[in-house]
This record gives sequence, C-alpha cells and structure tokens, in this order.
Amino acid sequence: MDLHIRTDLVSNEFVSRVLILIPDCKRCPDCNFPHGNCDDGLMGSGRCSCAVGFDAGNNCMECMNSFFGSTCQPCKPCDGGKCNYGLLGDGECVCAEGFSSESRCLECENGFYGPSCTPCRTCNTHGRCNDTSSGDGTCICDEGYTPESRCSLCDEGWDFNPMTMSCQCAPQHFGAHCRSCPICAPHGHCNSGVDGDGRCICDVGWSDSNNCVGCMSGYYGETCVACRKCGEGRCDDGLRGSGKCNCHRGWDSLTDCYDCEEGFFGEDCQQCPRDCGHGTCSSGLNGTGECLCHEGWKLEGKLPCTSCAEGYIGPTCQLCPGFLESEVACSGHGECVMSGTQAVCRCDARYGGVGCESYDFPFAMVAILGTIALSTLGFCMCTMRRLARQPHALQGPFLNRGNSFSQSEYVEISDMADLEYFVSNDSRDWLIPFDSLSLQCEVGNGTSGQVFRSLLHSGGGSSVVAVKRLYSPVTGQEYFQSFFRREVSILSRLHHPNVVRFYGVSYYNRVLYIVTDFCPKSLSGLIENPAAKGPLEEAVFTKVINQIVSGMGFLHSRNVVHRDLKPANVLISEIDDVNICDFGLSRLIEPDATTMTAEVGTPSYMAPEMATMGGIQCSTKGDVYSFGILLYSTWSRSKPYGDQGMNPFQLMTAVVNGLRPVIPISCPPALARLMRSCWHQNPDMRPSFPEISQILKDQWLLSMYTEEEEEYYLTDSPARVPSSQLMSASSSMSTIPAAASGVRRSSKDSANAMSPFASPHHSGGDGYGTYHEEAEDVSPREDDRLLDEEKQPR
Repeated sequence: MDLHIRTDLVSNEFVSRVLILIPDCKRCPDCNFPHGNCDDGLMGSGRCSCAVGFDAGNNCMECMNSFFGSTCQPCKPCDGGKCNYGLLGDGECVCAEGFSSESRCLECENGFYGPSCTPCRTCNTHGRCNDTSSGDGTCICDEGYTPESRCSLCDEGWDFNPMTMSCQCAPQHFGAHCRSCPICAPHGHCNSGVDGDGRCICDVGWSDSNNCVGCMSGYYGETCVACRKCGEGRCDDGLRGSGKCNCHRGWDSLTDCYDCEEGFFGEDCQQCPRDCGHGTCSSGLNGTGECLCHEGWKLEGKLPCTSCAEGYIGPTCQLCPGFLESEVACSGHGECVMSGTQAVCRCDARYGGVGCESYDFPFAMVAILGTIALSTLGFCMCTMRRLARQPHALQGPFLNRGNSFSQSEYVEISDMADLEYFVSNDSRDWLIPFDSLSLQCEVGNGTSGQVFRSLLHSGGGSSVVAVKRLYSPVTGQEYFQSFFRREVSILSRLHHPNVVRFYGVSYYNRVLYIVTDFCPKSLSGLIENPAAKGPLEEAVFTKVINQIVSGMGFLHSRNVVHRDLKPANVLISEIDDVNICDFGLSRLIEPDATTMTAEVGTPSYMAPEMATMGGIQCSTKGDVYSFGILLYSTWSRSKPYGDQGMNPFQLMTAVVNGLRPVIPISCPPALARLMRSCWHQNPDMRPSFPEISQILKDQWLLSMYTEEEEEYYLTDSPARVPSSQLMSASSSMSTIPAAASGVRRSSKDSANAMSPFASPHHSGGDGYGTYHEEAEDVSPREDDRLLDEEKQPR
C-alpha cells in the first residue's frame, strides 16, 4: 500500500511520528479464489478465509475431512466406515471388511452376515447364505435341498436326478414344495408331481371328497357299483347301501319308482280316493283311480264292488252254473241258490245238468227224431255214391302233383257264376282269371291255407306274387263262405306301405285263391335264422318295430283287428320293408260293435282276455298285447315261453293267471317298460298303437341309461328333462343287447355277419313265414275239461 504524504503541508515532526505508526504491508498468499480470500488490509492477518469445506490451513487448496470433490461437498455418514474425502475423493464410504459401501457401511456385503459382517460359509451351487446384518449365516437352499447339508443333499420328499444333476419331487409328493400326498389307494391315486395339487383321483364310483374311501352319490356297495336309476325316488347308495330304490310316497319300488304302487294312480301317483270293497283301484301311471271289481262284483251302487253282478249270488258272489254259456243263470231253466259256499241250480222239470243245460226228451220225441236222422243219413250216402262214380281228373297247372293238392280239403264251386255269388259285391272287381297265374312252389302254410310262390301275367309282363289256396274249415261251407268274404273284403280296402298288397281273388277247379304281393322273408326267419349270430343291429330293430307299429296303427284306424300278430305274419320285402299279412283271423269291427267271432290266434302271442272270453269280447288292445310279446321275441331273438315245457292249454292257463316272458336285466329299461305296458293284464291299461309310435320316438328307448342317469348327464337338477337332449349318450350303441348275455356286437362283427334280413333256406316251408303255422295254435275253448283240470291246484 502506497502512502503519499505532502510534506509541504505538515511539519517534519508530524511526518516522523506517522511513519513510526504504519507497519510493513506483506503480500497475501494464494487462497484458491474463488474458494477463499486473503484477510488483507492494515488490520488483516494475511490468512486465507475459505469457503465451507475447504481447509484454511492449506490456503483453501484442500478439502477438510468429511468433505470431497472439487467443491468440497460434505460426505454422508458412513456409520462404522470413513468417507473418501479430499479434492480427489468421491464421497463414498470406505467400510470395514464385510460391510457394504452401498449401504454406507450399515449392511453386510454378500457373503457376510451379522452385526460385524462375519464371512459366510459356502452353500454350494444350490443355495445362498443368509447374509444380512441381521442374518445368521445359515444357507437358504433352493427347493429340494437341506440347509443342514449346506444345500448339497436333497431334502425329504425329493430324489436326486442324475440326468439333470438336481433334486426333483419324489413319487407320492406334490406341489412346488413336494408335500406328501394323502393315501388314495386302493381305489384311486394322488395327483402328484410339482404341478400336482395333491388331490385324490378316484376310480369310477369312489368319492374324492374323502380320499377314495367312500362311494360317490349314485354308487353303492363295497365295490361302489353304479345304482340303478330310480325314477321318482333315489338309490340307497354308499358303502353300506343296498342299491335298491327308495321311492317317494305312492311309487312302486318293484318298478324302480317308474310306476305307481297298488292303491296309487296317475302321473303323480296320487292315492286312490275311496275304498273299492271287493275290487281294486285302477292303479299305475295310466290308472284312473276308479274301482275295478273282482269277478262277480258290480261297480254300481252306493259303495262300489259291494254287491253281486248279474249271474252271481251269495255273500262271496259265486258264479251261477250255466250263466257263462247262456248269459242267464241256470240257462234260464232253473233257480240259482247257495249250497254251502257254492252256487248250484235247482232245475225246472225235465231239465238237468249242472247248469240246467240238458233237456230230458220224451221217448216218443226221441223215436221221431231218430227216424228223421236215419232217413237223412241214407239220403246223404246215396248222394255220395253217385258223386263217387263221376270222374275227377285234375287239369291245368295241378297235373301230376299227386296227393298234396287233395280236393277233399277245399270248398267246391261249380263255375264262375257261383264264385261271383260266393264273393261279396265289393270283391267282384278283384276277380283274377286263373289262367293268368302260374303256381311255382309252396312256400308256407297258415291258419287258412297253403301259400305258393307264383307269377301273375298281366299286360304283356309278369310279376312275382303270393297265391293263398284256402282250406275248407271244419265248421261248414256256410261259415267258410262268410270267412272268405270277410278276408277279401278286408284286403281289398287296405292300402298301406306296411300292409301286404292285395291283387285280387281267383278260382280254379273248385278251389279258391287269394293273390297278394310276394315277400321272400319273414320276421320269424330273421329271428330264428341260425346263420345270423348275435342280436339284431339297432337300426334293423328300430326299423322293423316302427314299421310294424305303423302298419298296425293303420289297420286299427280302418277298424280291423288282426288277432294273430306274430313274427311269422310279419313279412320282409325285397327292399327290407315290413309287410303285415295273413288276415285269416282278422275281423272288421263296426264302429258301434264290441263282439267278435270266437276264432283266436297263436297261444304264445294271444291276449289273456281272448282265452277267457274265447274272442267274444275283443278289441284292438288284443293286438297291442301280441305286439308286446312280439317286441320281446324280436329283441331277444327267442320264442316266448320256449323254456316252459307246457302244452298250449297249460300255457294259456298260465298266461291268464299272469305268466309273462322274463325280461333279462340286460334289456334297456325304457324298452322293458314298453313291453310290460303292452302286455298288461287289463286291456284298458295298454297303450294304443299311436301312443306306442310316440314312445318309439324317445331317443333313450334303446339306451342302457335309465331316466335318472339321463338327468345326471343333462342337468344337476333332479327334475326330469326331455330325453331328446341327449342323443349322443345312446348314439354310440351299435347293437341291441342279446337277452341271454347282454353282449354288444362290434362294428367289425356286424360287417362280417350276413345281412340282417337274410332268410334261411326255403326247404321245409318256413321261408315264407306269413302262412307258417306254429304247432301250438289251438283254441283254448276246444277242451273245457282239460282247461278246468289245469286250473286245479296241484
């Protein structure tokens, strides 16, 4: 600092004094401006005044401790370490061994643990050390390795896999931690493995909710077999269950809760409303709840079935003798009274017999009648001798056919004019000249005549037809004429794809013929054909049954009752269509008529009411019964009652008393119910053919599932559902189960088998089943004495 003093203004003495007071001015050191300044001036100390963080002792050229960088920023705390300070420092903590600088010496580095960050021991390659400041230095192993072995050995539940050189989940363990599976054996197995959930996967019928040691709902017994389906009820299931159906009130367990028990009726099986006395309520699903009286009791009155019907007397309503034969007690020739517990007749004078049916003619009357009878016999013998002298040479196509065409069996008509009189007016338009027919060979025998395969020549061409040569019934020519008129009248008005086609009638050499379409096969041949093994295929069975129902429904719609429906009278055409034939026992039913002739059909297929009433009281429901037996025979490919070993009279007695074919357990439940409803003892309880047609549309008909199983697969609700919603459940069935074994045919077996409609050889006369007569055909009223004996207890 320069100090200039004007000496000219002051005295010398004053200048001398000032110079003594002013010290020497020294140069300040370099204080690293701008981070420091020198404390200069007269009063300055000459030391550097530094910015925060710079060290004044080093003239602001260095950072103080705990400051770093070119600007000497303050260091953050380093706990047990120190900061990397100074101009060249980075401010990071320099920690003691084991401490992490990233945590500013608060945490241990990897591989160190505890408050003092002690070095960890090795955990091999399958784990890591618990190396936090609060850790204990133990190994935290990968899944499957034990910490005790420092992750070198597999833990419990894990096995070492040498292929992957790692631990994997052992059998009967599951999940990411390989926990032990529950015990599921012997009726299931654990869902094990790393991806498994440890649940028991049980065998069919066993419940996974209790580890396969109990049956699931719908299964019963020690082996948990499937319960039968129980309609309006539920199965007694579970390990201790019996498998039987426990029905709701009113439903019958004997029918698996599909029908009402005795005393209940209708779709909801309501209880019958009143006491029926000596009768029963019309029970069952199709029941009306009305009273059905026992034999001898009548419905009319204040209380039903408590008073005797006409022809019955006594406290137990015993039948008066002679009433069934004449519809009058004691045949109208006596008084019916009780003798002990039996009804007996007190006959009028000259009448006798149990039912007063015989008359004691006076001797004179007997002599007169005997004389008349002898005279008539003599006249007849003379006439027969005269006729025997006339020649009887055969002509035309019957030449050299021997005794097989014996004329003694046939009705004789002298000429075509007689034939025109013989047939009805409606049938005359159907007359066919016999010279247009060429009979070739016999193909069958029926209840009313022989059948020949023939050619019908017309319009320059020819077609194959069946010609039926009629027998003369033993009841006389007058009855036969009525019989012939009836059959022609029936056939000429029936036109349906499943009813045999009628061409007309013809006459030759005092013999009458009916000409119809020719079908080479029959349902009986299809059922009994020994060359075709196994059950019918489902498609064949369904087609045959549906077409039979269609044809029979048509007949009934035309007021025609067949009365001899059986497999032999169901023909199979060349295109495998059904044709119902042989109306030898049919009768037109007038709309207001209820009675029929006493001519009946084949015992195995005959309704019980036709046996008890001899066909007098018959309706279309008799054909429904026959259809039920035919349905069983077609499904089982067997003759009904074939193993019973009874003669026709014994068989009919048993049928009247309730005998029916035994339906095997392998039969589909819906089909079995249809059979039972068709052959119900009460005709009014049987369905009509239109109703059967609706039942056959049920797609569950041939399924082995019952209604409850259908519901199980369709919905969780116990309510019934339409079976048509589950066609796929039954479409997998390729065959109908056989009656004996229930074994299904594979598609390969079906392909190797012969055609389902293939018929046996025609030798033996059975190929044309229409007119084949079974040996058991007999009228049950042919021998009343034998029937009575069969009814007696043994």
